[in-house]
Amino acid sequence: MGLSREQLEEQAKQRIAPQVEKELGSKSLAYVSKVIRGLIAVAGVDKTRKQVIKSIEDDLKRAIRKDPSATVDSLIREAVNTPDYMALLKDLGMNEEHLRLLATDALEKAKR
Repeated sequence: MGLSREQLEEQAKQRIAPQVEKELGSKSLAYVSKVIRGLIAVAGVDKTRKQVIKSIEDDLKRAIRKDPSATVDSLIREAVNTPDYMALLKDLGMNEEHLRLLATDALEKAKR
């Protein structure tokens, strides 16, 4: 019998928290990325990828509403500068180009 999801999350938080201070980019994004990477084993890559993409789309919509003059580069700058987030995307089979496509799509939808 394995550990529950809550127990796995707690273990991941305890291992990850001291490491987040050393990262570049957004500390909160780095922390969340490490927790999500730990949960891939529990939820599976496909389900996690779908949830991450949905989260990215929602975050981009929110950022565009906050700053209607945003560009693709300004929308993804923080994510690209956070190594743990980019490692998460790599684990999910994604990269910076996927972020650019999602940002471009969000900008086009916002103009409609």
